[in-house]
Amino acid sequence: MPPHVVGMVSIQIYNGLSPLLASGTYSYEAIVIENPVTPVTPETPVTPETPVTPETPVTPEIPVVTPKGPLAKPISTKVYFDLGSSIVKGNNLTELKALAKKVKGLGGKITIEVMGFAQPTKGTEKSDLVLASNRAKAVAKILKGLGVNTKIEYTGMGRATSNNAKSRYVTININNA
Repeated sequence: MPPHVVGMVSIQIYNGLSPLLASGTYSYEAIVIENPVTPVTPETPVTPETPVTPETPVTPEIPVVTPKGPLAKPISTKVYFDLGSSIVKGNNLTELKALAKKVKGLGGKITIEVMGFAQPTKGTEKSDLVLASNRAKAVAKILKGLGVNTKIEYTGMGRATSNNAKSRYVTININNA
């Protein structure tokens, strides 16, 4: 068994993909106890002053972890378009208004990425890339017009992988900065 070191232990967990926890950096600190020699029975309360031996089962307290950032979890949504169009209509415009209301005023505390796609049709890949870029730009412009004061990065990704009506979209990803 390695020797015990007196001091603080700090553990940081980066949660980039797990849907169970919000993205961000989390910190947990615990006191390392010097010279654990006195056995602890289940009836004995464990405090930082009570040494614990390796034979003593101790259930650690689970710390309350809060995300470092204004968003509890990343936001990802799609906006759909008519064939050959970069105009946001109907329910999609309503969704953008609700999204803008959630993130308005968060400024540099979040990042917004907008990626446009086009349905692969008889047009050229070049024309589909222009259409995808126009869609992403249109969504970014609407969000700015609705008062979102965060820098918005938008990109046309070109053709989507499938050829159907659901392939005419923009993906919006919002994360803590």
